Amino acid sequence: MSEIARVFDSIYSALDSASYRATVQEYSREDSMPDWVLPFSAVRGSELEKIATQLRLRAGDEFVDLGCGLGGAAIWVAERTGAAVIGVDISAHAVKQAQLLATRRELGERARFVAADMTQTGLPEGSFAGVMSVDAVLLADPVAVVAEMHRLLRPGGTVALTTFEPKEPPTDDPLEKWHVGDYGPYFREGGFRVEVHEEIAGWRDRASAFSAAVRAHADQLRAESGDIADMLIIESEKELTRPRVFIAATRL
Repeated sequence: MSEIARVFDSIYSALDSASYRATVQEYSREDSMPDWVLPFSAVRGSELEKIATQLRLRAGDEFVDLGCGLGGAAIWVAERTGAAVIGVDISAHAVKQAQLLATRRELGERARFVAADMTQTGLPEGSFAGVMSVDAVLLADPVAVVAEMHRLLRPGGTVALTTFEPKEPPTDDPLEKWHVGDYGPYFREGGFRVEVHEEIAGWRDRASAFSAAVRAHADQLRAESGDIADMLIIESEKELTRPRVFIAATRL
């Protein structure tokens, strides 16, 4: 197992805790996102709605979620659209928990999850109607992840994702190895037509509310998850300074 996979196993173990569930419930109390989604960022139901709409999926279609984490967002979109999903994450723990969630949600064969690098998924080429990702592609080489999206999609297939486009200089944090201030050129040069590329309205307010919820449960998070809790706190605070964007692009 790689070091980054071990780190994310620890992170997703913390996210799959009672204290983090309480954090998400507090953050999303007035939102349409169900509390079982358990995102690792300040995601709102309106963004999941936008992803589902932009993917234009129908019953019988199949899509991929890159960096699926605990699987909640992928399962939410699958339920919303009637399509089938394959979730991909580097964390074996996350993949296992995602599959358990799919079973609880009674998706049957419409949802499966695999442990793999999002730039080398091993999934069949040209087989999917859509690719989604929620705040995960910033962890990957942008050229490689866009190339993998292009490889996975059939012509005319759609990518819909949220991510960050930081404007400040990168730090030595290994999670910030890839520092992309504008994803547009990567998609255009990677064989896509960019349909939407915009800052998410109210992203700073959402990040502030999410960070406040994480800080409010800091003691419980530390009691359950140890040092990983401090990483969750730091990452939530970073979201206050990094613009979140929505991108939708069509494979040419």
